Parts: sequence; C-alpha cells; structure tokens
Amino acid sequence: YQRRVHGTLSECLFFFEPVYMSDHQALPQRRKRSEKNQADTSVDTTQTYSNECGGNAFPNDGIVPKMATQAAKFLSEHAGADGRGVVVAVFDTGVDLGTQGLQVTSDNKPKIVAVVDCSGAGDVPTTVERQVGTNNTIVGLSGRTLKLGNWENPTGCYRMGLKRAFDFFPPLLIKRMKERRKKQFDHAQANVLHELHEGAPNEVAAEQLAELLKQYQDPGPAYDCVVFHDGSVWRAVIDTQGNGDMRDCPALTDYHKEQQYATFDNFTLLNYCVNIYDDGNLLSICIPSGNHGTHVAGILAAHYPDQPELNGVAPGAQLISCKVGDARTDSMESGVTLSRAAIAAAQFKCDIINLSFGEPVDTSQTGRYMHLLQKELTFHPQHPITFVTSAGNAGPLLTTIGAPGVWSDVISVGAYLPHVLCVDTLSLIH
Repeated sequence: YQRRVHGTLSECLFFFEPVYMSDHQALPQRRKRSEKNQADTSVDTTQTYSNECGGNAFPNDGIVPKMATQAAKFLSEHAGADGRGVVVAVFDTGVDLGTQGLQVTSDNKPKIVAVVDCSGAGDVPTTVERQVGTNNTIVGLSGRTLKLGNWENPTGCYRMGLKRAFDFFPPLLIKRMKERRKKQFDHAQANVLHELHEGAPNEVAAEQLAELLKQYQDPGPAYDCVVFHDGSVWRAVIDTQGNGDMRDCPALTDYHKEQQYATFDNFTLLNYCVNIYDDGNLLSICIPSGNHGTHVAGILAAHYPDQPELNGVAPGAQLISCKVGDARTDSMESGVTLSRAAIAAAQFKCDIINLSFGEPVDTSQTGRYMHLLQKELTFHPQHPITFVTSAGNAGPLLTTIGAPGVWSDVISVGAYLPHVLCVDTLSLIH
C-alpha cells in the first residue's frame, strides 16, 4: 500500500502466509518450507564470511554488514573511493579517542582531526590568575597545593579552574564510580567504628557517627585545572589523580592542533582532550557522553590495517567529533548544541555531516538550527555541506520521520535489517 507522510510518498509491501490452526498436519510442513526458503535466501549474504572465517569463526559481516548493503562490492571495484580526502562531522554523543579502529585513515592520516564539546558540559571557567610560588608549586581552587611540571611558561602566570566529575561524566560511569567509592567509604568507616569500640568504648562518638552516615552523599571527585600560555599556544593540565601532583600530567592544547589526548585514570578509562577559548578564560574538557557516537563513527569510517573485514564503509575518511548529546540530560541534544555543531562543521570545512538524532516536529523547516542548515551549510556558496540524518525510530503513523529527517534538503536514512544482521548481531534467527 501507499501513504503520504509529510509530503513524502512511502510504499510498504507485506507478505502474508495463511496458517489455519485446525490444520495440525500442515503446520510442520509449512514451518519446514519457511525455514528452507529462509536458508535459501541467506546463502549470498552469509557464504563469504563463512568461507573466510572457517564457518564457526567470528562473524565479521554480521557486525558491519557491508556485503548486504553492497558497500564491500563498491570498495572492491573502486579501491581509491574509500572516503579519502573527505571530512565527515559526526553530530552525536562524542567519539572515544582511544578506539582502536579510529586512529588513522587508510592513507595513514589522523582519523579524528578535531573534537568539539557543543554541549558545554565540560566547560571550566579559568579567569582566576595566580603566579607560581616556591618550589614550583601553586594553590589550586580546591585548596590543594599543586606541584607543577617543568612546562614552558614565560610569564609564570597560571589560570586556575575546578571541575567536578559528576557534573559532566557519562551517567553509567558515575554510577560505577559511586558504587566503588561507597564500598571504599564503608570499609574506612568500619575501621573507625572498630577503633571506637576498642579499648575504652566511646559510645557517644559511635552514635554520632552512625547518625551522620544516614546523611551520606557523594559529591564525587573535583579536578584542579591550570591553563597557561607556553609562548606559542594555550595549554591545559588537569589533576586527574586528585592528589595535587601534576608533574606527570600531560599539558594539552586544542585537539585540532596536535591530535593529543589523555586518560583520567585506570579505573574510569575515560579518554579526554581539551580546547581553550576566550584567550585562556575558558577551558573545555571534551569527553563522550555515551557510546553511540563511537558506534556511529566506526560504521562510518573505522580502519583496521590488520583486520580490514572490520573496517567501516569509508575507512579513508577523516572525522570531526561534535558532541551534541549532553550527559546532564541523558545524552539528549538541544537547539543550542546543534547550532554550535553546525558552526563547528562550517569552521572546519566539513564535506558531510552525519546526525543520528531526531525528534517529532510539527513544522520541520523553521527555527535557528534549520536556518543555519540552509544558509550556512547545505547552500553555502563557497563550501556546501551534504547533510545525512536518520529517518528515526518512530512510526508507522504521523511523525514517522522526525526532524531534521523530514526536511527536503537532507538525505534521510532508514534502517535496513538483512538476514546476516538478524543472525549474528541480534540473535533473532537460529
């Protein structure tokens, strides 16, 4: 049947096989015939990876079904058309900079060339200025005495900032940190209670401590930040260990200048990079707010030199990570974050934008964001950008396609569920 949704004609084709519950003898035959037909139609999509992997090995094509979508065939016929020379901006939850397949392109260029936190969740005001003290130390905004490294700083002036982890870390990581910190706290308190009952028992102190435990709240760790100018660029150092010793902490500059990142610690395993704005007055700590952006980036452009079967559809493309999903709102986007991402895409001269977000909408081509798409991106006279977005997960009635997918000047991509994906990734078929 056909139907029109927001001016778009959609065609749907349904297959029905009548099953009569009274026909008990026919049911097993129908089931066998259905399974046979299903197996016959899946030969082309499963044969290659079964032969390559020995039948029972890891189902690579089931993870990224490039054969079913004919991307693998295209790449084999056009070896140089693998995305090299193309820059794609990923508007999503941010990309994990430590991901193995997102380090270099197929022609050995840096895979992720720029990172922007469009949500503002990682912003740290750094307007307080302090001079370095004796023994190369300085007092941070947390009150800790910070031991500085031997960094090049001609002026000796540092801009100070303080950032709480629970204000911008991903929700699942915050949950894991709270559980670990609570266990450590309970263990320490048990030792204190044990000491109070040893020797001369102090019942009053024990009762007071027990009462205070009922009001337990964990504000999370707070990281001191210092920003300075080394004579060439602004750099930032974060006390990720929380002990005041910053001598071994990396001094990072804007990611797009050096493509350098670091990790908070061995427990969180959270990778971060920085951008510094407003002449050193604002530090932006860039981290992912979830794993969706990394997932999308891998499908787009992952490159595994030693395991090409795991590559994305364009292993030669370079990426710009624009985090539009704010961890403080459960990774939801907003008009502000999308507008900032659009500005960043224009700034870094992207060729393509990929947005895997969308919302129901009454009027699809109004508002600040749509204005930016029309005037500054897709119809820009010097550098037009192709905008690709998801059709959405809603349906099948009104608002099946959300914004901006319903806009006539973007490429809207709907979901395709091949047999190999049902078998290997979703386990829907045995």
